[in-house]
Amino acid sequence: MLLAPPLLALATLAAPSQDETFLEIHLAGCEAVLVDPKDARLLTALTFIAPRVEELDDELDFPLPGFFAPMARWLTGPLHLRVALLEGRRLPFTAQLLLPQADAPAAEAATRDFDRMVRELGARVVEENDGWYRIADEPTGWYGARGSDFLLAVGERHDVPRTLQGHGLPAGVEPKLGFALDLDQFWTQLARGQEVPSWLGALFGEGRAVWAAGNDGERTYTATVLRGCARRAREYGTLAEEPLTPASLRLVPADARWASVGKMNFGGLAKLAAEAIGEATGQNPAPIAHALAAVEPFVGDTWGIYASETTGGGGLLSTVLFVEVSSEAQLQALRAGLPNMVNGMLAAKTKGYVQLRHSQVDGLALTELTFPGLPVPLQPTFAIHDGHLFLGATPQAVLAAVAQARDGQDGLFDNPRMREQFPRGVQNLQSVTFVDTPMLLSDGYGVAGLVCAAITNATRSRTDAARDASPMLPSYHRLASGAKAMVFITRVQGDDIIAEGRMDSSMLVNLTGVCGVLATNQGVMMTSIIASIAIPNLLSARIAANQSGAVARIHSLEVALRAYAADHGRYPERLEVLVTPDEQGRTYLWSEQALQDPWGNSMRYDPPHKGRQYRIYSFGADGRPGGVGHAADIASDEIGVFGNPMGR
Repeated sequence: MLLAPPLLALATLAAPSQDETFLEIHLAGCEAVLVDPKDARLLTALTFIAPRVEELDDELDFPLPGFFAPMARWLTGPLHLRVALLEGRRLPFTAQLLLPQADAPAAEAATRDFDRMVRELGARVVEENDGWYRIADEPTGWYGARGSDFLLAVGERHDVPRTLQGHGLPAGVEPKLGFALDLDQFWTQLARGQEVPSWLGALFGEGRAVWAAGNDGERTYTATVLRGCARRAREYGTLAEEPLTPASLRLVPADARWASVGKMNFGGLAKLAAEAIGEATGQNPAPIAHALAAVEPFVGDTWGIYASETTGGGGLLSTVLFVEVSSEAQLQALRAGLPNMVNGMLAAKTKGYVQLRHSQVDGLALTELTFPGLPVPLQPTFAIHDGHLFLGATPQAVLAAVAQARDGQDGLFDNPRMREQFPRGVQNLQSVTFVDTPMLLSDGYGVAGLVCAAITNATRSRTDAARDASPMLPSYHRLASGAKAMVFITRVQGDDIIAEGRMDSSMLVNLTGVCGVLATNQGVMMTSIIASIAIPNLLSARIAANQSGAVARIHSLEVALRAYAADHGRYPERLEVLVTPDEQGRTYLWSEQALQDPWGNSMRYDPPHKGRQYRIYSFGADGRPGGVGHAADIASDEIGVFGNPMGR
């Protein structure tokens, strides 16, 4: 079937309102992103994905949907997507997808591919007089070729912006990859009619958030613009009053493999964390805020973490965390009594095999977690020196970190690879992250080679030997030649938070550097995996414990109600009667706390009425009817107490 190109010119389409836009995605295509010669074979492999998908249709025991191969081609080429959310409409959104093609015949071919896809799915298609093809089913859509472009529109036919506005990249650098998201609309949709937590704005901002990446042939740039984030952070008190200074960066040795240093008001952060935890768990945030705020008098605004040659070779055991101390004398006093308190708590459970001990090395007071009598290969240590607390996996790392701070040795800004990538004229700096990619290439080269081999084999053909992108990863010396480090900064600009990144122009160089970080920090990977498994389980266990407590409370109330009925010949009208002495001085529950569920809300009770049995229930963590998870209702007629069938 040959489809005539639409006769409608680009100018006849209405321009979308920026205020309505919920999401924009812009991809300039793989050829525009992978411009470094070192990435040439990676680019070649990506062009092999579509023909490989077409081959799978013959190799598999089941047919693939017809849109797989066209989708593979479209996703590696230029793409512009706009989605708008509309209130009070039958269709609450509109979407437009623009796929620029090489020329008009290619756009017509894309139209034919899409037409075949929608007809295979059973959609009714109507060819209109203006050259558009309309999907007559709900939701209504249009598609067709316009010059060298293919356009798909759902809900409304709008033009699609071809550039990302307000992207924050340096002057002269065009975004090759990026998206924009209206956070106000996003949080509203996520809340589903409930109140949007105010602390989200302090973390992510409000209004339009933009992320973009581009290159200039010499390096790759990234930028993130969070509108209103600085203003909301000031309101919450999480934003530090003073920017990051060169003195703080000097705490990091010049030979750091990677480092991150920043400023944060920990008092405001404790408040925000308490609200977030309270919202997630359904708990009252006040006790959480009180517990977190207990550390506020001791902690300043500056923090940092790094791994360096100086502190132990650059691997996991060389990692050091430091935090500014606002009251060193008070913290030293607390440190002095810490072993007695901690060891007393641990004695019964560990029988003395886990102890916190003080020591003196080269005049520096250290506090170490020890495992006397056990061959445990860890010795976490901390020390307080010159207004900072230093924590490391080994005492050697802490000693080296304190020496770096005390002796004023070359710091992070003395590393030429850091200076080369750091943006000029930055003001109101809030954080700096550095990854010494050239130093890490040797550690990550093997892992990156495995990844590249997997991609190469996956895109090879069994019958066409010419379809081969090997060797995708350049030789080590070629890859390392001229390689640049990664530097990411965040800064305050008025009411906004701006994050900027600079890295090597080759994606394979950057990939290998990241693999180097992972290869030298296997423990971090394992910790992340364990945390990803354990934390949800712990939360689930907490929810399950509270729900089990609610069931137990219903059982105890059931026993008390039956005892009361046996003595008085009737059931009470209110649960409070069970804790109030009757004329004989009898009570049926020990205290009013027995009338509350594990979330601190009053248990609910419907007395018997007109043949209906009594009902005891809790509204769960949120104290409101309905809900799921920790907010689910729990009732006596649903849990099978005293012979009642389950699930009634």
